[in-house]
Formats: sequence, C-alpha cells, structure tokens
Amino acid sequence: MSVRQPPGPQHWRCWRIDLPLVIVPTMLATAALLAGAVDYQTYFFATGLCLIPATYMAFRSGWQGAAIALTSASVMIAFAGYLNAHATATIESQIFIAAAGSAVLLLGASIEALRDGRIELHQHNLALMEANSQLEGLTVQLRETARRNLTLSEDVRRWITPELHDELGQNLTALQVRLKVAENAGDTG
Repeated sequence: MSVRQPPGPQHWRCWRIDLPLVIVPTMLATAALLAGAVDYQTYFFATGLCLIPATYMAFRSGWQGAAIALTSASVMIAFAGYLNAHATATIESQIFIAAAGSAVLLLGASIEALRDGRIELHQHNLALMEANSQLEGLTVQLRETARRNLTLSEDVRRWITPELHDELGQNLTALQVRLKVAENAGDTG
C-alpha cells in the first residue's frame, strides 16, 4: 500500500519525532519485558504494550504510521520469541498483534479519511466563498444597471413627452386650420 500511496512530507516530519521518541522507547521496554518473560501474562502484557504506540501513530499519521508501529512490534516479538524459544507464546502474540493491529489500521485509515475529508471540505468552502464574493459583485452590478436603466427610461420619457405633445398640438392646430379653411371654402362656393 505504501508504494501505491507513498507517505507525504507531513508524515515524514511527524515520523522524525515519533520514531525516536515513541516507537523506539516503547519497543525497547517491550523487548526488555519479553527478554525476561517466563510466563504468558508478562508475554501478553508486553504484546499489549506494543498497541499503545501503534494507536498513537494511527491518530498522529493515519494507517501508514500504524503500519510502521505494528511492523516494528511484530518483528520485535518474533525476535524475542526466537531468543526466548517461546514458540507458542510468540505465535499467540503474533495472532493477537494481527487481530488488534487490524483494528488499529482501520482506525488509522478512518482518521486519515476524516482528515482528507476535512481538507476537501475546506477547499470547497473556499471555492464557495469565492463564488459568493463574485455573486455579490454581480448583484451590485445588476442593481446598478437596473438603476441606470430606470433613470434612462425616465429621461427618455421626459424627452419624448414634450416632443409628442408639441408635435401633436401642432398637427391638431394645422388640422383645425384646414378644417376652417375647408369650411370657409364650402360656404363661399
């Protein structure tokens, strides 16, 4: 999986701190417990102790961090089992790490998906804010254009009304004069 989805720079920055300060000390403490383990309780306590850094790494850097911690724990348990010659306890510990590790890996994947979703949501919010800003600008332009159109329409109406009134008045006066002339001509003839 790490080949198909390689760790990003933010993972490497976290791991530079987490590996020496979290993984290595926990694995050394676990190795010390396993080296002196003579009973199953100590063996499984040490195995359970390996889940703490794996869970921490899952929260901190997703499934890839959990995978690093679980792989380290598995290798360390196998090596301790080889040194102690506790084959049954080693196998049972490996099964426990595999089962609990699956849950930790799912937790890491869920946390990573949640972070990716939050980033995507933030990007969508930024795009929406930009679109809203553009929409507000267009609304202001539309309002200004409507105001100018109304003003222009009123100006045209004010200009046309006197022109129509004057021309209509002149035509009516001319018509009246012609009617009078035609009436006077009809009376004389």
